Amino acid sequence: MPQEESVLRLGRDEALEAARLWQECGDAREFACRVLGGVMNALMDSEAQQMCGASRNERSDGRENSRNGYRPRSLKTAVGDVELEIPKLRHGTYYPEGMLARWSRVDTSVAAIVQEMYVCGVSTRKVERVASKLGISSLSSSEVSSLCSDLDAEVEEFRRRDLSGTPCCYLWLDATYMSCRVGSSVVS
Repeated sequence: MPQEESVLRLGRDEALEAARLWQECGDAREFACRVLGGVMNALMDSEAQQMCGASRNERSDGRENSRNGYRPRSLKTAVGDVELEIPKLRHGTYYPEGMLARWSRVDTSVAAIVQEMYVCGVSTRKVERVASKLGISSLSSSEVSSLCSDLDAEVEEFRRRDLSGTPCCYLWLDATYMSCRVGSSVVS
């Protein structure tokens, strides 16, 4: 993509800061994680400023609220753990609904990866090992189980669906054995 078509336009100072950050990071994953955290924190900070009606430390007659520090929060993403600082307000609450799901510490892409591994029969402990290779600090077997708990209801609904009104031209039977999860074990 040519420079003039770039979505992210960096000035000289921003480009120098990005180059310094690249040198500081050990690899592309850490760089992506830090950039993602910086962008998300900047967006949340901007939204909180709009809710207050003024920038931080700005004295204004139009100010409707004021800031009251941050709530630290860790989010597990596909590029690794991102440390976020969610702004707090003196009056009322602020939560970045468009960015983060409430009460969730795991990004939807990571949840989809975990569910796919679970469906393929990977044990919950092995999922934790794979997650650590992806740069996610910890993903316990109980977290994996809770991420996959809604899959059981979907599978049960699929298995019990009514096929009486569905026309079938032929019925094909084959002797292929597949491994599948039944309860807490994988069977053939």
